[in-house]
Amino acid sequence: MIFANFHGPFFSNFFSMLKEFGFKRIKNGSGQLEFGNANFVRGQPELLKKMQLKANHKRSMKIIAKEKAEEAADGLKLLRV
Repeated sequence: MIFANFHGPFFSNFFSMLKEFGFKRIKNGSGQLEFGNANFVRGQPELLKKMQLKANHKRSMKIIAKEKAEEAADGLKLLRV
């Protein structure tokens, strides 16, 4: 079991990293901690490329939105001329 090596603050760091990569806790009746991610599937390594840190994803989306806004502003400038 992976968690055997994580105690105290190390476990909380591990738990935080799971959340940052989009893993969600799965409730099960056994009382054990279980996490899942739609892009972490046995036998499908191509899905791993879709996993991103949430912070990186948010930053990327902001950059894309800013670029689109700048393009729209440039388009309006051309229409005014």
